Amino acid sequence: TILQSIMDRLSNYYADELLLNDEEDTEGVKTSVMLDSFEMFDECIRSVLQARGAKITAKEVIRLEASLLDFSLKCYPGRMDYINRCIGVCASCLRGE
Repeated sequence: TILQSIMDRLSNYYADELLLNDEEDTEGVKTSVMLDSFEMFDECIRSVLQARGAKITAKEVIRLEASLLDFSLKCYPGRMDYINRCIGVCASCLRGE
């Protein structure tokens, strides 16, 4: 999906920036984007889930949450709360909640 592609591209960009670190983030733009991006993507996914309602399958929910989980592992390696949130949504979906 488009959302998955954006998460992949942003996490790859972030990884490249960490490796290269060839320009200074004087305005704090890169840092700001990375700090707010998990919450932004999580909110987008929740909006998709609400909009699709009962029509969305567990497979689709898990696919979106897996992309968010992969994104969080690449960009926020120590944030267990993000990991727990993604897994919690998947568990709720599998329970039919």
